[in-house]
Amino acid sequence: MKSTVWLRNNFFSVGMIVFFMFLISACTPGNGPGPSKPNEALTFIVDHDDNDTFEVWIMRTDGSIKVMLADNPDAVADEYEGAVQQTMSPDGRTLVYVLQGPRGQMVSKDLNTGVVTVLVDDTSASFDPTPSYSYDGTKIAYSMNHSSAAGDGIRVMNADGTDIQVLTTLANDTTPAFNRSGDLIVFDRGRNGDLYVINTDGSGLALVKAATVDFTYGHPQFLPAGRIVCMRVTCGETGSKAIVIMDADGSNEINLTPGTDDTDEWSPTVNKAGDKIAFSTNRNGGTYDIYVGTLSGDALTDLQNLTADVDYDCWRPRFGPVPSIDAPQ
Repeated sequence: MKSTVWLRNNFFSVGMIVFFMFLISACTPGNGPGPSKPNEALTFIVDHDDNDTFEVWIMRTDGSIKVMLADNPDAVADEYEGAVQQTMSPDGRTLVYVLQGPRGQMVSKDLNTGVVTVLVDDTSASFDPTPSYSYDGTKIAYSMNHSSAAGDGIRVMNADGTDIQVLTTLANDTTPAFNRSGDLIVFDRGRNGDLYVINTDGSGLALVKAATVDFTYGHPQFLPAGRIVCMRVTCGETGSKAIVIMDADGSNEINLTPGTDDTDEWSPTVNKAGDKIAFSTNRNGGTYDIYVGTLSGDALTDLQNLTADVDYDCWRPRFGPVPSIDAPQ
């Protein structure tokens, strides 16, 4: 089930390590919605050539110094089509991502050595795992979706893929995310429907926000103090998406992206400090881009398009540190 795949390709040459060193040295705070900390970055998915061949990229939080971290050659076999969904470990040493095809495999890549390790291998799954690290880096939460209900729901495992714990068993429980202390997970039930929280030992399942005749909810993330930011989908013909914030009990909901009803704004991510939010949107029409803004009180200000220079769809941003790359021995 868990196996190590030897991959030390040209991507991890001395030249690329030097490139990472440049990325690290350039990550200094600047004006506007730049990094809150010098080592902050964003990983994201690029739909290269708009042909469903996905790659994982990283960039500074001001949109500069874009580097590809994973693409087709990182797959275990030639028939794998690319990487879709990803998250960075809190120490910046490991990238976890999902192989697009065949379904059922989630892998980790050591960004220092290039070694790819299979964490989850379940070919019976249609697999929409949306992985998320705990803030101490010891656990990964993810979701499963099988053709049969036996293996559905939210899972938590050690960061090396061992000791898988089943928290829920319903299909379409997706997008789990840890709180800062690592004892609580928020997720959406019904695939963009209701928001729930559950303790990491599987106890204490509780409804946070129920879908209504007007809105459904998904892609939740915790802020440091326990508030929740998520995507809100308008029911009806338009199905437009907005980024909203709410208290831990689902009350005091506020739209952070008002006045953009004709756009899709989804997959929000929050930095560790809780003062920056990034999300995917097609507000410029056509191509999806990644925007970042400053969370100031109950408003999202200083919005900036970080991927305007990328000619392809850019999705599912995730805050993380600049990768920790050691010099070759």
